[in-house]
Amino acid sequence: MSGLADELKAVVLDALDQRLRPLEERVEKAPAEAPDDDRALTVQEAAEFARYSLETIMERIMVVARNQGLAVHHVTVHHLRDKLAISLDLEVDRALSLGEAHEVASKLEAAIRGDFGHKIEVETHIEPMETGGISGRDAPIELQTAIAATMRKLVLAAGPIRDVHSVRVRETPQGLVVNFHCRADPGLSVEAVHHAVDELERRLRNERDDIHRVIGHAEPSRAPDAVKEQ
Repeated sequence: MSGLADELKAVVLDALDQRLRPLEERVEKAPAEAPDDDRALTVQEAAEFARYSLETIMERIMVVARNQGLAVHHVTVHHLRDKLAISLDLEVDRALSLGEAHEVASKLEAAIRGDFGHKIEVETHIEPMETGGISGRDAPIELQTAIAATMRKLVLAAGPIRDVHSVRVRETPQGLVVNFHCRADPGLSVEAVHHAVDELERRLRNERDDIHRVIGHAEPSRAPDAVKEQ
């Protein structure tokens, strides 16, 4: 199945390259052409070029990483004047030494440069990979209630986040793991809500040094008269 998926992805990437090649040529020529030249790149074509070129770059980076058996995420691409700047998070075995992990990252960076050419800047952020589950058990109800109360107090100063509910706390050898749900204005951007949830999680960890991890799940706010989840 994976072989078929790779073939399909290769076909898609090739089709995108075929679609972009004429636009790439016109991007290079456009600055030197007169405004009334019918060969000049239109605003719509420029937007299409930027959108598809970004999608193609992201896909190519994921393919390069997968070909080396590596997991990457948070891929960011910046188009600079004369080059591309790419940054990404690379997950490696947490048991590796820093030297070994750096060698893995260097090989990936070299492979990406080899695929895109020399006019590219690549930066990797190395992270330990979660390779297995964490043993644990439900925390006592008194502790769960206390943490839920703390979160509801903190949410008052955490911007758009409200109605913290479904708080679950587990005890693990690494510390407490807290899962919770919350609500926010459905009209807010995903980025704004993500930042607000992160801030709430940070405030909770500052309140308690026995917390190992906090995982929040944001939902759109319901009508004021809706029944609140407990």
